[in-house]
Amino acid sequence: MLVHCVLNYRAAAFVFLWRVLRRGEAPEAARLDMLSVWQPDDTWQAFIDRALAGG
Repeated sequence: MLVHCVLNYRAAAFVFLWRVLRRGEAPEAARLDMLSVWQPDDTWQAFIDRALAGG
């Protein structure tokens, strides 16, 4: 899978979700990798939370 973003910030959120929701990886490990490149703001964190909740 190729996800591209100029600074990899938003792409990190989508890769995190792909790893957790599609590959079944532990959210904690995927989150640590995401946080190593980007800290989601409130809007993006709400998006991530909704996606994880199935919405």
